[in-house]
Amino acid sequence: MTLRAADLRFILPTLVDTVRVVGNGDELTALGAGMEAAGIQVLTPASSAQADLVVSNHARALDVPAHTHLIVGDRVTRRHGGQVQPLLLRGGVARPAVIVPLDGSGSLRWHLRHTGALGRPRVRVRNTALSVVAGFEGLPHLLPSRALATVVTSAKRPAPPMVLAAARELGLPADVGWVLALGNGDDLQRAVFHVSCGGIRRWAVKFSRVPGHEAPFRRDAEGLALAQSFPVTAARAPRLLGRLTVSGLPLSVESAAPGHPLVDWLGRHGRSSSSTSALPLVEELAGWVVDVGVQTAEPAASLEPERTRLAQEVLPAWRQAGAPSDLVQALPAVPGVLAHHDLGTWNILTDGSTITAVDWESARRPAMPLWDLLYLLGDALVRLDGETDRDLLTDHALALFRGEHPRSAVLFGWVGRAVEALGLPPEAVGPLATLCWMHHGLSAAARERDLVGAEPAPTSHLARLAPSWLSDPALGPTWEAWSAWSRSTTSR
Repeated sequence: MTLRAADLRFILPTLVDTVRVVGNGDELTALGAGMEAAGIQVLTPASSAQADLVVSNHARALDVPAHTHLIVGDRVTRRHGGQVQPLLLRGGVARPAVIVPLDGSGSLRWHLRHTGALGRPRVRVRNTALSVVAGFEGLPHLLPSRALATVVTSAKRPAPPMVLAAARELGLPADVGWVLALGNGDDLQRAVFHVSCGGIRRWAVKFSRVPGHEAPFRRDAEGLALAQSFPVTAARAPRLLGRLTVSGLPLSVESAAPGHPLVDWLGRHGRSSSSTSALPLVEELAGWVVDVGVQTAEPAASLEPERTRLAQEVLPAWRQAGAPSDLVQALPAVPGVLAHHDLGTWNILTDGSTITAVDWESARRPAMPLWDLLYLLGDALVRLDGETDRDLLTDHALALFRGEHPRSAVLFGWVGRAVEALGLPPEAVGPLATLCWMHHGLSAAARERDLVGAEPAPTSHLARLAPSWLSDPALGPTWEAWSAWSRSTTSR
């Protein structure tokens, strides 16, 4: 059972050890199983013990004794004393994606105007209309009951979710608005409280749903420290305020970046007349990646440990798929650079003018040149097609690299600029690209090992390129498509 089914526990003000599930339905059954998987005892109907938490899809369960009640999919019209906090629930009860307080703090207005601003035109109109009445006390009665969750406690004062209360140790103010983004990934995906003050998002509080899963937070701290070491990356990276652990769950607090994930931004512009206006933003990012390589370059000798890793850990996994056994050995001398190593459009935030790269946990220096550029453009340029299906994204990316896509010339041009700026031997481009896709192609297997049996999220199209790359004559270690383009431009 996935821990995602217990995600509603993160909106509670206190830790719970016992829960009683009152009611029927597949979602409540899954939620109960998720609570058990999270180490919370689910009381049986025969138990007479008072639970810390009662979860139900009927408001009448407020009559069942408990310290805290969580009512999902039903309206709470009676006030039993204490505190009542209504919430907007996006996604299912057993797998919520976003949770927003309906308490007049401005969180809903921020969510509707910003997080929900990139949907279809009809959705944007609806969200704009709702944002006008976002502070209206009776708003929960205007929303469908299936979209509601309500936390009822016996406390005398309103209390924030436990994670945010703990984050005050790291400088988070007491009176803030929040939106909890739980994502659509697997158990290892970190959840994020987007925390606002005065209607402006100022902090991101990341936390793990897996107790003791410290490694991503440690790597993120190291990556952010690396990014802050160079002006070219510090200008486009968050600042880490600190890390701590609450009830065994690691968390960190970062400065927030303005805007939306680039994947959503490009999705809105894809297949529209405005797609050409989004391309300059992608090219600005590509130029920044080239600048990062130039300004963080180290001598080729610095890459010896990385070459050893690729030869011993990556290359053997792809030999049966056609990877040459001497691929690493034959790679010409190239400089080491600072690389983000996960620079997909989901890890870039933009408001159309500012650009911030987030989630630096995979960052490394020295790393292979060109990798971030290929990864970024292999994602962003095909997202402009307006596709979201993973198979179609994979097909479009392969066409892009084969020179058969309308924006192949944009890709090839930026690779050429990077080659010139970094002084790379042209014959190194194909091997570098091949090693890039082989490296990323092993991420899914590593993720499955870390999940220890829990269901993994689908891999991105970029992690699926290696087999086709190795078997396609236009691609592979020679990357004939790019080499042909480079020769043709040189001869002009």
